Amino acid sequence: MRRRLPLLSFADRALGKSPGSPPPRKKEALCLIHGSNFSFGDNELADTSFTFWSLYARHHKYHYVRMLDAAAEEDVPASPGCARKWQMVSAVSTLLAQDRCELLLFLDLDVMIADFKVPLLGLLQRWGFADHHLIAQPIDPGFPWDTVHFPNGTQGVALNTGFMFFKDRPRTREIVEQWQRCPLGVWNHFIRPTLAQEEVLVLPCGKYVRHYWGWDGHAKATAAFREGILKYAEEAMLLYASLHGQLQQFT
Repeated sequence: MRRRLPLLSFADRALGKSPGSPPPRKKEALCLIHGSNFSFGDNELADTSFTFWSLYARHHKYHYVRMLDAAAEEDVPASPGCARKWQMVSAVSTLLAQDRCELLLFLDLDVMIADFKVPLLGLLQRWGFADHHLIAQPIDPGFPWDTVHFPNGTQGVALNTGFMFFKDRPRTREIVEQWQRCPLGVWNHFIRPTLAQEEVLVLPCGKYVRHYWGWDGHAKATAAFREGILKYAEEAMLLYASLHGQLQQFT
């Protein structure tokens, strides 16, 4: 029997249930979102990616959410003239509507942060994510030659939607709602040109974030996730032993 991961963060599970009215919910500084139709045990890359990012979120006290799209493809209606709805956009729209997170980060399964100890909020600050920015994303590694044409006659490079920050603002919700009407493959050529260029920050991810692109990318990503998980587990065990173990000094 397949098990499905709960759509809860570690912090949510720790709270448990209490009688009476629930306390006011604190807005999370950053929510990490995985959207997938894989249940735990279905796919090796998905399993390692889920585990890595949920541990990362716990380590940095971020909120981790895995949104499972369990509907069969034939049961998901398509918008007129569009491909079937891409679950990423629905996931972002759902979380924004809940007014739960100040920032959302949507993650593809094959995206990994290079150093487990580096906080994403610190990276955003380093990258210059300012008050006027609503969305942040890196250049698309698979299509660096793909050009976006803006109404003012300027051009830009296509940006990748597999690592994408959203700031919870009314304007952001408008953008996502516009995208949701026809989401698959239209971001760079139909949605992004309608935005003010200062609303989107192009991220120089470089050494900090890895997107395992290409035909052999998923195997490399799975191996990298495993290595990261084992390294985190080893360090956590050593820390626990140093804090709670019976330490004895020999002379």
